Amino acid sequence: MAIIKCPECGHDVSDKAKTCPNCGVDIAGNVIQCQRCYNIYLKEESKCPDCGTMPGQKISTEKSKNTVKQKEKKPVNKKNNITFWLLVLLLSLLLVGVSVYFYIHVKTQTETEAYNNAINSNSPVILQDYLNKYGSYDISHHDSVVAVLHNYFIVDSVWLETCKNGSRESYSDFIDDYPNSDYVIDAKQRLDSIDWITAKTNDDAESYKFYLENNPDGMYVDEAQNLFNLRDSKIISKSDSLMVVKLFNDYYKALSDKDAEMLKKCFTLNITSFLSKPNARISDVISYMQRLYAKDVNEVSFLILDDWKLTKTQSSNGKKSFNVNFTVDYKFKRTDKKKKAFHSYKVDATVFLGRIQSLDMSANSI
Repeated sequence: MAIIKCPECGHDVSDKAKTCPNCGVDIAGNVIQCQRCYNIYLKEESKCPDCGTMPGQKISTEKSKNTVKQKEKKPVNKKNNITFWLLVLLLSLLLVGVSVYFYIHVKTQTETEAYNNAINSNSPVILQDYLNKYGSYDISHHDSVVAVLHNYFIVDSVWLETCKNGSRESYSDFIDDYPNSDYVIDAKQRLDSIDWITAKTNDDAESYKFYLENNPDGMYVDEAQNLFNLRDSKIISKSDSLMVVKLFNDYYKALSDKDAEMLKKCFTLNITSFLSKPNARISDVISYMQRLYAKDVNEVSFLILDDWKLTKTQSSNGKKSFNVNFTVDYKFKRTDKKKKAFHSYKVDATVFLGRIQSLDMSANSI
C-alpha cells in the first residue's frame, strides 16, 4: 500500500482505496504512474498531462561515456621493507573500520530522526516516504510506521461512512474517536452548520444557547448571540413570575388592610394609568381604597384567581417590564344585605422595575 496524490483534487490517498475520500473519484485500478516523470494520472487520459508520455511508450536513455586514462604503472620497488607494507595494511584496515563505524552510526542516527519525524508528522506522505527510504532497516520502526499508515486507511473509511450518515451524532463521534485526524476541521465545520440550521429552525433561546455552548468558535456566533439575547429577553423566569404575583398580593392586602404606606410601595412614582385615569398619582390609588369602604361596608376581601397571563419586554439597557392580566374577585361584608356583595374584575396592568406602573379593570359578566 502506498500513499499517492489524488489526480483529481491532490488529496493524500492510499493507492488501494476504492475512491478518494475528499472528491470521490475512483482510485484503485483507475490510475497510472508515468514511466518518464512518475506523475499519477487517471487511465481515461490518453497520455501523461505533465510530460505527454503515452502508456507503454519506450523510454530511451543515453548514457554518457567517460574516457578513462590509463595510468602508467610504476615499477614496484622490490627493495621496500616488508614492515612498511604491513604498516600500510594496518593503517588501511583501521581507516576502513573507522569509516564503516561512522557510516553505520550516521545512518542509524539519520534513520532514527526520520522515524521520529514520520511518526510525529501526522502525514501519510511522510510516513510512506520513510518506508521508501529505509524499508526494514529497523524492524520495530518499520512495523510502527506500517501500523500508523494502516490506521490512516481505516480513518479514511470511517470518514466516508460518517459523511454518508451526515448526522450530528456521527460527526461528534468521529471527532471524539479521531481527534488528530486531518478530517477533524471539516467535521467541526459540518457540526457547526448542523447546529446552526437547528437553531434557526427552532428559533428559540434554548436552541441558540445550545449552539453557543457547543460552537464557541462557530461561524455564526455573533448572530446566535444577538438572537439569543432577543429571545431570552421574552422568557419569563420563575423569579419574574414570583415577583409579579407577590407584588399584586401586596397591593390587594394593602387595600384590605387600608394600609396607605404599603400602597405607596406598590406603585411607581409616575403612574401612567389607574382605573382608566391617565397620568394618575398615588393619591388617586388611596382615594380608591377609601371609596371601597362605604358607610355600610365592614370588610372587603380579595381573591386573585390562578389565570395569570404575563408577557415580558426588555429594553436595550436590560430594564424589564411586564404586561399582566388576571382575574380578581371582590367580596364585601355589608350591613345593608340588599346591596351587591360580590364583584369580579379582569385586571390589565403593567409592572416596571418591580412596581405597578398602570392598573385598569373591567367587570366580568356573571
